[in-house]
Amino acid sequence: MTESDKSPDVAQLPALTDVSRALLRRALRGEEIKEDEPGFDNLRRLGVLVREPYRAGIYVMAERQDIEDRLRDAAVHQISTGAAFMAGIGELLTDLDRERERTALGRQRSACLSYFIDGIDGVHQAMSALVYASKSEIAAVQPGRRKRSLLNKSIPRDVDLVNRGVKLRTIYQRVNLPIPHVRRYVAAVAAGGGEFRVTDAPLEKMIMIDRTHIFVPDAVGGRDHTAGAWHIRDPAAVLYLARLFDLEWLRATPWEAASGPWETPDGACQAAWAEAKTTARQRFILRGICNGQSYEQIGRQLGIKVRTVSSEMADARAKVDVETNEALAYWFATSPDRALTD
Repeated sequence: MTESDKSPDVAQLPALTDVSRALLRRALRGEEIKEDEPGFDNLRRLGVLVREPYRAGIYVMAERQDIEDRLRDAAVHQISTGAAFMAGIGELLTDLDRERERTALGRQRSACLSYFIDGIDGVHQAMSALVYASKSEIAAVQPGRRKRSLLNKSIPRDVDLVNRGVKLRTIYQRVNLPIPHVRRYVAAVAAGGGEFRVTDAPLEKMIMIDRTHIFVPDAVGGRDHTAGAWHIRDPAAVLYLARLFDLEWLRATPWEAASGPWETPDGACQAAWAEAKTTARQRFILRGICNGQSYEQIGRQLGIKVRTVSSEMADARAKVDVETNEALAYWFATSPDRALTD
């Protein structure tokens, strides 16, 4: 049994030392932490820090409930000497709440059921701890093209999740089907039991963990998706969004059923792609326009700026030799390009 596997010693009060408090603040700021640093053993004994799976030396604070459960289990197990230990738990948790509130990364209040996390790093910190501790299910709606660097880093973590029995389901847009790094990721995770589906419909990004926590982009302050995300814990809101995911999942096409043309392309498909006047990105934008979406909505799904969407449409209009988006949309609706399964 390693030191990190041992239960806390109830003979010692569950409290932060001054040294461990300083180390905790560094961890909350996202700084690299070494296990031989003073104060680390105190935090490890209390179960306060959790190693982030795919960033060496980075630790995040465990969920408050997980800390409390671990400490209370240890106290019950050693009840004969645990009276002082039990008395100190409430004070420790209050202390931890106070430290979380004092840091830039910790904005959550224990009474809040939904709160906004500033910055992508802050979002990753919050999600990593929850994903690491996931017990049953992770469901994701991922609009637009998936980035190679992100998927490559996610493979070890997600393979480990499905191997330990966590149900992993992801909905992608069809534009990802022919992309090699996306196909490698899907193959690796699906081999362990992960499930993937694709759709042509517009999507809004969402990550759901154990049907208890949901992360979504900002729809209140109008902030860009890179500004951060909302962490939703309200049971009614989570249940409603979970049902929406289940409906979207039923409407989507299983990855293996949709991916045939890239596995065994026939001459007709190859000829159609060769004769296409538009690119895959332009067809994605045009499908969105035909569905009544704005440039802002389409750009958010693709992870590109509005001016890039506008530039793509200008290029498509020039290729087709029309002057307006209305004329371009009419051409697309009746052209062979629309039938291409990007």
